[in-house]
Amino acid sequence: QDSAPEKAAQAKVENERGAAKDAATMLVTEKIQDYYEDKYVKVPAATTATNQLAYIAEKLGSGVTTGDYTVTVTAAGTITVTKGTETLATGTVSNDGVITWDGNSSDGDETGNLDTVESLAKDGQIKRWDKIAYNPGNQTISNVGLPQGTEIEKTKLASLNLPDGATLNEATNANNITDWVVLDVNETTGKVLIMPDLCSENNIYANLKLSGIAGYNNAIQVLDAVAENYLNTNYATNARSITVEDINAVENYTPNGKVQEYTFRNRYGMDSELNILDWGSNSNWPSRTYTSTATTGNYGYIASSFRGIGGYWIASRCVELQNNTDCDFSIRYIGFNSYDDYMGSVGSSILLRACSYYGAYETPDMAKHYEGTGGVIPVVSLKSNIQLGKRLIENEAYDSSSESSSSSSSSSSSSLSSYNEEEKTESIDYIWEFK
Repeated sequence: QDSAPEKAAQAKVENERGAAKDAATMLVTEKIQDYYEDKYVKVPAATTATNQLAYIAEKLGSGVTTGDYTVTVTAAGTITVTKGTETLATGTVSNDGVITWDGNSSDGDETGNLDTVESLAKDGQIKRWDKIAYNPGNQTISNVGLPQGTEIEKTKLASLNLPDGATLNEATNANNITDWVVLDVNETTGKVLIMPDLCSENNIYANLKLSGIAGYNNAIQVLDAVAENYLNTNYATNARSITVEDINAVENYTPNGKVQEYTFRNRYGMDSELNILDWGSNSNWPSRTYTSTATTGNYGYIASSFRGIGGYWIASRCVELQNNTDCDFSIRYIGFNSYDDYMGSVGSSILLRACSYYGAYETPDMAKHYEGTGGVIPVVSLKSNIQLGKRLIENEAYDSSSESSSSSSSSSSSSLSSYNEEEKTESIDYIWEFK
């Protein structure tokens, strides 16, 4: 087992190599940008290179220094990064400028440990909104494995057994979500969460309808069960539906839901988990008082870091007293539209409004029942020991004129990362790929 000094020396070498690769990647990215300008913008064209590699080799063939490192790329596609007389990284560059780094063997690190999810996260190389080439598999989202309940309807795929109050309107395959981005990076633990790119026009979501008491009580279970279909155990440890805590953490938002007392004198109440309780159809209901908190009460705000189109469920409940008479039981929701510049609007969708006194509504249970429909956003936790590598890609600019808000499952033509103020470049981006 390595001693503490040996581990420290190894960590220093690994950090140096990571920095060398980053410097080389940035330099190659710049040259690809120059290639597009010299080849397609300037008149007459300023280069005769037939592809990115030829242009990069033309510019870096003799070696170019960037910071502490010298980067050399040959016409055959060999890339070498040195510092003084020491070679820190080698690899190959494809015709379209994609870098594949070799494993480093000079210190016994032949497994590429520098490129694991955990090490990249702890080193700060993986960033929120980075693209990632995750393939969830081709599971058919039709039977989500929930406790047997009422079958609401037949979908266009297999029959679906969901609890009463939940309907999968648009059954789909997991692999219909093709474009993913990083949602969260924990640089302490190395844990990385990913989610679909809500702005990708390629993604098709499972579209879930929730209604009434059963829809409300089963909502989180249903949403998580649908999201579990996006788990590929080759790359990830678990999958669940996005929660309001996920969004609040990104936005650095402190919940400020209404702190209220609810006194019910009808058949409905709630438990400590905000489940709706049914006290029966007789009219001798006792008076029962409940209290909401800043986190369980309803609240709404603009989540400016999230961009997209359509509307999606958030796997979180909330309650709110209306006019001192009615209590709304709702599932949180995030929607996107042009009025908010396609930023996420966090709110809720009411599924039951229960009156706080007998006789308010002329219905058998003295309450109003509602329904809502939205997409399901899976959040996937990556395995820490899976290896990742970067590949350069072209990134189209965001064009709001091409948006359409006709469907909750529709989306825009760019990625979430195109809204990130710290985006790497305007025309060239990168994507993380599993090795």
